[in-house]
Amino acid sequence: MPDQANGTPYTMLWAASHPPLEAVFQQKLAMVVDTIKTPSEDSSVLLVGGGAVISADELKGAGKVRKPWWSEVIDAIGAAMAVVSAVVDIIKSTESR
Repeated sequence: MPDQANGTPYTMLWAASHPPLEAVFQQKLAMVVDTIKTPSEDSSVLLVGGGAVISADELKGAGKVRKPWWSEVIDAIGAAMAVVSAVVDIIKSTESR
């Protein structure tokens, strides 16, 4: 299980190799958090999905950032639970009947 206090190994590796991109990502994520929260004070944030892997453990405007150990695979879980449907159209000639 990843060490939640210091970030996942993926987070630390990504941040070390892409410092300018990380700063832009964190700024945009903090802006989104600030936009969607209803109270003006800092709120707790639950991060899941692909962005949770590369997000910092602290965000401006967020009192506490929570990243569950399963957050990296939540997209796969959602896709596996989705209802699957399809439409098949067939055109057949009835001339020989």
